[in-house]
Amino acid sequence: MFHVAEINDPAKLASFSLVWQSLWDRTPQRSFFQTRDWFDCYWRHVGANRKLRVLMVISATRPIGIVPLVIKRTETALGSLRVLTYPLDGWGPFFGPIGSDPTATMFGALKHLAQTRRDWDLLDLRGVDDDRLDQGRTANAFRLAGLPMTQRVWEGNREIAVGNWSTGDQFLLRRRLRDAEKILSQQGVWEFERSRALESDPWEAARSRSLLEAALPLLAGSDEAMAKLNEVHTSTLCANVSDICVLRINGHVAAAALNTVAGEIVTPLALNFHHTGNEAAKTVFFGRMLFDGLERGDGSYLFGPRTVNWTDGWLPVDRPSYRLTHFAGMKPRAQLLRLNELRKQWWQSPPKSAAATA
Repeated sequence: MFHVAEINDPAKLASFSLVWQSLWDRTPQRSFFQTRDWFDCYWRHVGANRKLRVLMVISATRPIGIVPLVIKRTETALGSLRVLTYPLDGWGPFFGPIGSDPTATMFGALKHLAQTRRDWDLLDLRGVDDDRLDQGRTANAFRLAGLPMTQRVWEGNREIAVGNWSTGDQFLLRRRLRDAEKILSQQGVWEFERSRALESDPWEAARSRSLLEAALPLLAGSDEAMAKLNEVHTSTLCANVSDICVLRINGHVAAAALNTVAGEIVTPLALNFHHTGNEAAKTVFFGRMLFDGLERGDGSYLFGPRTVNWTDGWLPVDRPSYRLTHFAGMKPRAQLLRLNELRKQWWQSPPKSAAATA
């Protein structure tokens, strides 16, 4: 049997750092957004207006998984509602339970939520990778926990699987890259730089910080966004998952990407080009980043809501994430919102033909 330890005080999370790290190390297809470093960064920026509910699932005396959740106020068509959700906020493509046994972890967490006081109106889990990694695990856990839910596509992420490129694909893409490099050389002197810090290396960390400092104005824009992105980068360095790419033309930063690396999966967090109309610079930057990654052993590049628009032309495939929502009973506005969602789904669904209904 499982039992759940719930942590509501951020100060107490520090005592679980080693457990969290150990569970993250064993998480299938883990991501930076499942690390303690990301959660700490997230909480420093938005925690003042949110409530913490980190659920640690324990079998016998051994922790088997963690499900970090937060309660935040969200404006809806029926007013402000309390939403219990993952600490993602659109930064990454996917999220899920942390640990080597995600099935038991998710069931234990949802069973705990079903049996404890509901200080929330919606249980809204966004960013579920239902097509590949999750494969109905979260939906089934909702059902077993007695929490009726609705499921729908949430974000249209994309993946470029460089490890699956055929010889023919590589030939055509490399030729495209060479042609773009010739055009870019006519614009001036260009240089592609990359820093990947996947272990505690002071020299590489310093180089990574130097590249980010040069790229921040392009990646972030406003001072507030620059400060936030700088802290996110610090968190990627602490988690040993940092990767930065920069393209300079005549000494000026023309393109940049802040990525994270977990296993063979690279996830861009922020990406931008100085001149969006400069197709040669875009092609050179993307081509250099992808082919350099292929030589390093990268398997795929996973683009989330903030970066998905830059993937055209590099053989991307759709990787949608899903949103699973339970509307709390005895919460009138939550139930009204549920009925409104059902009405919209019914209205948008295509009518069945006479033959289909016969």
